[in-house]
Amino acid sequence: FEDGAPLYDYITHVSCYVQFLSFSLGEHLIPSKIRISRHSHDEMMATFEDGSYLGDHTVNYVWPRSKSILEIYGWEAPVMAWDDDELSALRKCVVCWMGRHTEWHNAYVLMMSSLNLKREISAHRLIEACKWFEEIPLTKVQRAIMKEHIDAIASAAADKAGELGYEAAMKSRIAGSLKTIRPESHEDRFLRLVKLIRHKFGQSTLPEGVVAHLRRAIDFRGKTAHGHFIPADEAEFREFSKSVRAMEATCYLLTALELPINEGGRKRVQFNPVVRDYLLAYE
Repeated sequence: FEDGAPLYDYITHVSCYVQFLSFSLGEHLIPSKIRISRHSHDEMMATFEDGSYLGDHTVNYVWPRSKSILEIYGWEAPVMAWDDDELSALRKCVVCWMGRHTEWHNAYVLMMSSLNLKREISAHRLIEACKWFEEIPLTKVQRAIMKEHIDAIASAAADKAGELGYEAAMKSRIAGSLKTIRPESHEDRFLRLVKLIRHKFGQSTLPEGVVAHLRRAIDFRGKTAHGHFIPADEAEFREFSKSVRAMEATCYLLTALELPINEGGRKRVQFNPVVRDYLLAYE
């Protein structure tokens, strides 16, 4: 903040940076020990030199306490600060993270909500994870088939329908039916995104069954969104838990996908608690 920031704006930047630290550690964190100076950097240095500096202002917020952090190990974080190379990568990631804040704001907020629910297995946690997924810019649905191809297929089908004795109006009906397959399906989208994740972080980052787990998460979301969901037995509870964690791990890796994480960080990412909990969850 060498150029300063208004009192009503600075907390946005502070929160964004805390979100980055929360992402890196896989834990919901809150800001603490915030200090503000009314002086610019140059003014502060000048007052230090002449001995007139009166100190910073302490800022206090009434935030709910974070749930106790059971364990945080540095080697689980995709970014580090233990040598010059790691510190350089960390700087680049912070710049990228904060630079895309406007586009990713909703995804960051929902990530924090999911991290805050990580010690419970509930319908609320699943819904928050699915909302996080939908707000990630990379997850926007793409076309499964191009409009020009739909027109060509519809024309060929209409010609065949004419040969079989059907009326010309059948062509528009055929084209209308084909439009329903233009957007990619849930499975196609999951396959595309998992491929991107594995290309960046390695084939073993997500197991072979991840697409099935993600599809099942969508099914469970439908059940939880339209009524109170109670697992029928322990087996279904384990399926539910695995699906929730699969969605969160996928969201986490997609959030990390475009960050300039170095090679060491790409190897560490699968040990982050969000990803690790999915990989180790019973089914």
